[in-house]
Amino acid sequence: MAAPPSTTSTQTVISADLVRGQLRKLQPRKAAGPDKLCPRLLKTCAAELGEPLQRIFNLSLQLGRVPTLWKTSCIVPVPKKNCPSELNDYRPVALTSYLMKTLEWLFLSLLRPQVQHAQDSLQFAYQAGVGVEDAILYLLHRAHSHLDKGNGTVRILFLDFKDDRGCKTITVQYVFITWSLLPSFYCYILILRLYFYSHC
Repeated sequence: MAAPPSTTSTQTVISADLVRGQLRKLQPRKAAGPDKLCPRLLKTCAAELGEPLQRIFNLSLQLGRVPTLWKTSCIVPVPKKNCPSELNDYRPVALTSYLMKTLEWLFLSLLRPQVQHAQDSLQFAYQAGVGVEDAILYLLHRAHSHLDKGNGTVRILFLDFKDDRGCKTITVQYVFITWSLLPSFYCYILILRLYFYSHC
């Protein structure tokens, strides 16, 4: 059985300056997590908390563990409208520890440069400065470039995974795009829309 990692030779991965800088980026008006540490306090005391949190964060990375409270979240229902009357009028918001969020952001800043060379160039999710609009523009550009060649068709399959009150929903949309009589327009025909429910 492998011995647990030794804590005598602590290799600094995260510096105190990085911790202070990340704490100063916190938004003070946000709600506190289960540990009751509000971001206003962490931001105000960033200079004093930099070194203690640096030791805790580095030890956590070295041992491969985080405190249980940091992994806990409080689910708070937030109304979508002024006068909610049913459960669907609320959206669940998970309040998690800002210490855990700070550690995640710092670790991500260290991890991203190491894996950036292996990322797919067509990955639009979880990328800085890239979003859904970029994915849609890329898809439309590919479809229109193919249709501009004339007498072509494009078939697109959309999958949407949703969890609504414990019911796993998969929405499948099959779109058939073909060249219309006018070259400047395309005819979008919705062929199939299916719903699958499971694990209710």
